[in-house]
Amino acid sequence: MNKFLWLASAALLIAQSSFAQDELSLKVSGRGYIDGSQVIQNSDEHEPSGMSISDLRVGISGKWENWSAKIDLGYAQKKISYKDIYLQYNFKPNSYARIGHYAEPIGIDYMESSGNIKFIDAGIVQQAFAPGRRFGIEYIGWNKGLWVGAGAFDDANFSNKRNGQEAGDGYSLTGRVVYAPMYNPGSIFHIGIATSYRVPTAGNYHEDRIDSYGCTLGSPVISDEFNTANVEHAKHNLRLGTELIAAYNRIAIQSEYIYSNTSRTNTISDLKSYKAWGAYGQAAIQLIGQPYEYSQSWARLALPKPGSLELAVRFAHVDLEDPEAGLGVHELTTNNGKTLQVGRITNQLTVGLNYYYKPFLRFKLDYDNSHLRGMESFNMITGRIQFFF
Repeated sequence: MNKFLWLASAALLIAQSSFAQDELSLKVSGRGYIDGSQVIQNSDEHEPSGMSISDLRVGISGKWENWSAKIDLGYAQKKISYKDIYLQYNFKPNSYARIGHYAEPIGIDYMESSGNIKFIDAGIVQQAFAPGRRFGIEYIGWNKGLWVGAGAFDDANFSNKRNGQEAGDGYSLTGRVVYAPMYNPGSIFHIGIATSYRVPTAGNYHEDRIDSYGCTLGSPVISDEFNTANVEHAKHNLRLGTELIAAYNRIAIQSEYIYSNTSRTNTISDLKSYKAWGAYGQAAIQLIGQPYEYSQSWARLALPKPGSLELAVRFAHVDLEDPEAGLGVHELTTNNGKTLQVGRITNQLTVGLNYYYKPFLRFKLDYDNSHLRGMESFNMITGRIQFFF
């Protein structure tokens, strides 16, 4: 924590320095999330209720002529994490190239700011299949409802690579194309496709590559991944996603489907390619507020205006089970010593209520029902206070 405070103080000093006199405009920003979860029913596993500061973040962004840059650091679970860190060149107001650390263009919720998504936590589909932030280089451009983004990325997580936990010789090529023939307020229709070719990173410089998947129960307070799959002897992976966004007046829907296929090395003849998939659908209505608007720069719904009260519901399904690939039903020993035969299929229902009180203050309340095949459902209520500066 002391290291994080030192970095935050340094950021403030830099922002107030004389560089602004050289026409370099600087802006300091930050946010904090205060979360609390209460488990309602939990027969097979005893997960604790509790509270946490799920994210405390400070960042600096700057612009100079056609150049812009951003450094964003987060502090959670007693460690500093790297968020958006990049240098960007703006060809036009609607096109740019950048290099650094940021989200790959697949998975809407992981491309979106965590403070702007409809629910407290990204859904299980995003957790299982969207890679999130990686180091890479990409181009993004948009015009008249067409959005295109593509880049090359290091497959290793930047924090793990820095700590020597991953070799970093894996890579990915990821792209997303979106067409939105209607993007006026209260009249929105958007379809998109994303794909990613990945060579998984070899952990600790070992020759064997492992393609890993996992998802939690829906609360940032409970970070355990209950549904996991580690595909050993992975050669390369192909992911394909489709997406739909539509809005009429104060009602909006969003859905995604992501399919993953991992080929394996020829040295393991008895293990077949691993196949997995996930999908979700969600709907939202502004009980108090204006018609939904569209963000062309990121090809997604814009944030509701301050004073809006929003009700949202999401159903998600993740299937990581592939017995022919050696990843079927397995034994799980719970915290209370009970041994269960569980699968790798998770269903999750989330109902959320969001109050966008002020530009710098938001309140969220979620109910989650998560069911992993072979276990009883987990039910919990999670609340969040979000503040920004």
